[in-house]
Amino acid sequence: MPSGFVVPEGFACEKADMNEYLAEDAERDMRANVTQTYLVWYEGRLVGYFSLLADSIRLQFKERPKDVHYPSAPALKLARLAVCASQVRQGIGEALLDYVVGIGRNIAGSVGCRYITLDSHVDKVQWYMKYKFVANKGERQAQKVIRKYVQNQEEPPENLSMRYDIFKQTEIGVAEEFDEALPLGPILKEKGKKRSKKD
Repeated sequence: MPSGFVVPEGFACEKADMNEYLAEDAERDMRANVTQTYLVWYEGRLVGYFSLLADSIRLQFKERPKDVHYPSAPALKLARLAVCASQVRQGIGEALLDYVVGIGRNIAGSVGCRYITLDSHVDKVQWYMKYKFVANKGERQAQKVIRKYVQNQEEPPENLSMRYDIFKQTEIGVAEEFDEALPLGPILKEKGKKRSKKD
């Protein structure tokens, strides 16, 4: 995301907080090295964006794979994923998930990274589950304790913590073909054709 970026006219996501973040906070967070935000262009138009940061998640004993021997595991967090409202249901979201998984696998070649994590809006949980994300029970329990005893709140959260095991899942092939130096357009177009019948 370039310095001084201004959101193009006509770009708007279905959720207002996603628009506000890109317009008001994304560049600030990048300067602080808190997140890195990637803009997705197709045929000269901004069609979406996503933001990434380092993360770790708490896992209950039953949630841990046999080769993970610690109560927490390193992860790459997908902090934001947004597609322009006029471009939804064309496979762009799935293509961007593939791309993020590819980034996670590349990172794992240099540092420990086992999962892609995210906090899903409740109305998007089923969509992520189709991609084989699962709920983080350990993280959810920890947040419940924090809300009850630290923040003195007991109402349920608006978002659900979820994870994707980048080494356990092997059905994704497109992610490994991405190259940050290449335009996303041709790949997004190809993914849109493959996914359009399912959307």
